[in-house]
Amino acid sequence: MEHGKLSLTALAALLTSSGAFAATPELSFYMKLCSTNDLSRVVEVSAAEMREFRQSESNGARKLVWRGHPNAGADFSVTATLVPDGEGGFGYSFSYDGVSDGFSAEAIRFPVATVPCSDASALLYPLQTGMLRRPDWGKYKDGEAVVSAGPNLVGFHFAALLDDAIGGWYIDQRGDARMHPCQFRFVKRGAERVEMSAAYFPTLDETRGGCGSLPFGGVIRPVRGDWFQAAKIYRDWLKTQDWYVRAKGRKFEKLRQVAFWMWNRGKSGEVMPSIERFVDETGLPAALDWYWWHEIPYDVKYPNFWPPREPVEDFRAAVAHLHDKGVYVQTYTNGMLWDMDEPDWKDGGKRECLMFRNGSMDVTVFNVYLGHRMAIMCGEAPEFQRRMRDVERKIAGCGMDGLYMDMIGNCMRPCWNPAHAHAPGGGTSVSKGYRAFIGDVKADNPGVDVSSEEEGESYIDVVDSLIVLYAAYERLGKGVAPEFEMLPVFHMLYHGCVALYGSYSVIDGITPWDEKWGRRPDIDEVKWAGRFPDQFALEFARGVVWGQQPTVHKLLPEHQTDPKWAAEWKFIKDTAAFYHASREFLFDGEMCDPGEMRCATQPVDFFIRGCYTQEKDFKTCREPSLPKIMHSVWRAPDGRVAAVLVNWTRTLASYELRTPEVMSVGELPPRSWRLLFR
Repeated sequence: MEHGKLSLTALAALLTSSGAFAATPELSFYMKLCSTNDLSRVVEVSAAEMREFRQSESNGARKLVWRGHPNAGADFSVTATLVPDGEGGFGYSFSYDGVSDGFSAEAIRFPVATVPCSDASALLYPLQTGMLRRPDWGKYKDGEAVVSAGPNLVGFHFAALLDDAIGGWYIDQRGDARMHPCQFRFVKRGAERVEMSAAYFPTLDETRGGCGSLPFGGVIRPVRGDWFQAAKIYRDWLKTQDWYVRAKGRKFEKLRQVAFWMWNRGKSGEVMPSIERFVDETGLPAALDWYWWHEIPYDVKYPNFWPPREPVEDFRAAVAHLHDKGVYVQTYTNGMLWDMDEPDWKDGGKRECLMFRNGSMDVTVFNVYLGHRMAIMCGEAPEFQRRMRDVERKIAGCGMDGLYMDMIGNCMRPCWNPAHAHAPGGGTSVSKGYRAFIGDVKADNPGVDVSSEEEGESYIDVVDSLIVLYAAYERLGKGVAPEFEMLPVFHMLYHGCVALYGSYSVIDGITPWDEKWGRRPDIDEVKWAGRFPDQFALEFARGVVWGQQPTVHKLLPEHQTDPKWAAEWKFIKDTAAFYHASREFLFDGEMCDPGEMRCATQPVDFFIRGCYTQEKDFKTCREPSLPKIMHSVWRAPDGRVAAVLVNWTRTLASYELRTPEVMSVGELPPRSWRLLFR
């Protein structure tokens, strides 16, 4: 047995003796201890360095104990307990003791599971909506990290190695882990092994009396099949959680009616014509996600959003007019940023901001044209939140249906600001602070929905909607198949718990410009726009297939009236009508096993460009073979099952669909949708 580790052979022999399961990974751990008085004093501890290892069995559970470390001390010990879960895997818990006085745990990596892999092994991990990576394993050296996801921007708390030939492995974090920053990592170990691990970041007060533990458990389990089978393990557990049941049980009466979101910007005279035309031509209810309504430029001067760019009376009248047209209206604010270059920063910004371990602030210049430094606030930020609550009350008082509070949804960060009441480090302080902030905003504005950004697992039961943009992952520079593929794992887990909308799809490829940024850069837009004829339809449709409400980014009157965009405008209206008629599946439903779609593929060129991308930085990429028909399968609350199909291309496409629930062979016209029942 390798020193300090429980080997594959040894643990398999132990657990198969009680019939638990036939194979297990090699288990290990890693911890980082630091002085609570001097953060530069750090002790790193790994299982391989421990002086003694023992294992025992009691009441069917296995206990693994490591003792003694050359730097952490002879009394330092770690205990992992493994309980067979009846599914071929086991639940785990982890504790430690004998930590030297004045030291505390800063990071705990457990389980660290070394498992077999092959050239065909794929890695599933919680980046945004879920990323599947098929690495070129030959590129990586022994001990080199292949994937590292977290501690922020994670959409769920599990990861898996998938390999049908040799079998895969799944690990997760449970309990209240959804509130904690986490990290999932895959490291190459030799020619045919991978180390997969989950990390937890405690606060420095969690080690008391020299001991502590993971405040949650989890599961390690073999898995066969694709990403859906791995995600189903996690979803089956979610369904047993009270907070998930509460979230799933909400009605979303106004949001459920929405057939189409228009993500537009500017004064009322700029945002109203397009959405009015949509409602007039289709008769369908729509929603406006209204950006750049505020007097200040975009991405500077926060949190000073009030007043609007037009007289308050005009702003209020525009909202009332849109309501008369049946439009759901919400406005943009940022729930986390304070502009360091504004005079009021001195009123509490640094005291309330989120800090890294080294004492520096988490600061980004988003707006490259104006260059203001935007600092991220901690969830414990009373002055910032007081200001934002005042802003949100003023906005809601103009008749809003929803309040969008940007960035909060994907925030699970450690905070080390010594001025804060919470203990420094990870833990739940930041996410719980923001949950309370959202609760306060909702209490201030009864009946008004709150929306935020991306895959907010920490906030799934307190927000009403989330804007999710990663159906357009190529445009956002998140990788290209076959090595990378963004997947709707988050949607599979949380569809029906919260309203999902969003897309970065732009019909003409030209990103919006705020007149308050100054002179618009000289860009030959015609040169770029004609090179990506399929990008819009693919991105727009993919989000709907994933179960999101149809959304278009920057829809202008000319896109609705100019004949050169007639096909795109028709596809938008057809998609909205299809979605609205299919809400029992695409809003209320639960995602089922997608099975296999056999159809022709085609290459697609993508423009990688955002609002702040300057022409010298423009990039493109090519997906070499995307299926001409995308699909998903859904179970409605009444038990009916249907497959959703879309041909996003400009030509007729044949298909053969084989899923556990729906089988079909047929043809689909270009730019069209179909609902197939079991």
